[in-house]
Amino acid sequence: MDGYSITPEYSVEELAELLAELELTERRRVLELADKIAASHYE
Repeated sequence: MDGYSITPEYSVEELAELLAELELTERRRVLELADKIAASHYE
């Protein structure tokens, strides 16, 4: 079993949706972190 195989349980569309959700979450986390850094920088 190699880590590069795509599991057949997911369609390409489902994988794309999961990726989009992940990207949204990551973006939000990055923005929150940037806000904290900016806030501490200007205190």
